Amino acid sequence: TYTSFGTYLVTLTVTDSDGDTDTDICKIVVGPENAIFIDGGSNVQITNCQITMHGGKFGIFLRHADSCTIGGPNVADGNTIIAFENTIHLDKNWAADGSDLNTIRNNDITAHYRHSIYIEHDSDNNNILENTITGMKNYGNDWSDRDGAIYLGSGCGNSNINDNQITINQGFGMSIESNSNTIDNNQIGNRANHYISRGIKILGDSNTISDNTMNTDSGLFISHGDNNIITDNIANAAELGIGLNVGGGATGNTISGGFYADTSDSSPDMNACADETNTFRNIDWSGTRIFLLNDVAVFNYNYEATGDIWLQTSMPSLSGTEIEYIHRDIYSWSEELIEWRDYAEERVAHYRLSGLKDGEFYDIFDNGESVIRKQATGGIIEFNTVYDWGSWSIY
Repeated sequence: TYTSFGTYLVTLTVTDSDGDTDTDICKIVVGPENAIFIDGGSNVQITNCQITMHGGKFGIFLRHADSCTIGGPNVADGNTIIAFENTIHLDKNWAADGSDLNTIRNNDITAHYRHSIYIEHDSDNNNILENTITGMKNYGNDWSDRDGAIYLGSGCGNSNINDNQITINQGFGMSIESNSNTIDNNQIGNRANHYISRGIKILGDSNTISDNTMNTDSGLFISHGDNNIITDNIANAAELGIGLNVGGGATGNTISGGFYADTSDSSPDMNACADETNTFRNIDWSGTRIFLLNDVAVFNYNYEATGDIWLQTSMPSLSGTEIEYIHRDIYSWSEELIEWRDYAEERVAHYRLSGLKDGEFYDIFDNGESVIRKQATGGIIEFNTVYDWGSWSIY
């Protein structure tokens, strides 16, 4: 326990099962700018502290510090930390690597401005688990890449963010710029009288995002991240359920299961401003609104959990920054009968169905009236239509 500001050198001694010992010296700074500053060293544990910063910067600052624990596996181990800027900050010093293999667990964390947990500069393999996090106003404007109560910078990958309760006033619950993280079973919601709240923003690649619940103004965004696996998330959003390619490129992402909805009915549930390598599968929906931006946007959907039938929808009649909303209902989905209803403005749309019986002839019906018969070549048929409450049956 430190009762006054100052710099303290702590000698850490570890003894293994053979009786051999190893010693490390860690510098801990207790002061007005950062309540606790750990500069180098490893295996420091901070538990059961009450930290309130009325000025200065960070509550706990780890710089090039590895295998430290803030909190612990039990609720009683947790710290209560309130700070102005980044309540917990993991970073590197300019001559060494970042802060790796640290665990932040069972803490009550509040930031009045910017981030509750901020991790940057090649600090990887960290664990953020079972914390209660409150974000008042995050970094910059509410669309900033660095805007998140939890922020992982580029190079800060292979981390686990699981089982946290996050409440925000403005900005994202999480903003993830790094790769190969696991983000699972987090709950993100609004503070009372909040300004603008958003769920999770992904800017990195090959992340696994599953079983998260977002009761926010908008849900999940993949800005320019590739090959992310997104499974069984729930977004009860007031604006947009899920968005791809918001501000950049997003390719090869897999979205399956879960529920994404705009509860206000004023915006789309799904923003499919992306190419055909992004896939949506087995998502719970009813009357879903799909948002297409310009003539290269493709919405690639499979109604089944494991089936091979895919329906690609695009709108070559759009140009420039033109957008279109499509309302869709699904009625049947099999090799024998595929039936759905789309509604949009009177524009030319293009459909591509794959996974059909190769060589079979299919009759295409619009609102019960036969339009065309086509043979599936390589299990694929394609056709154009003019939208106006089209109810399509293909068998």
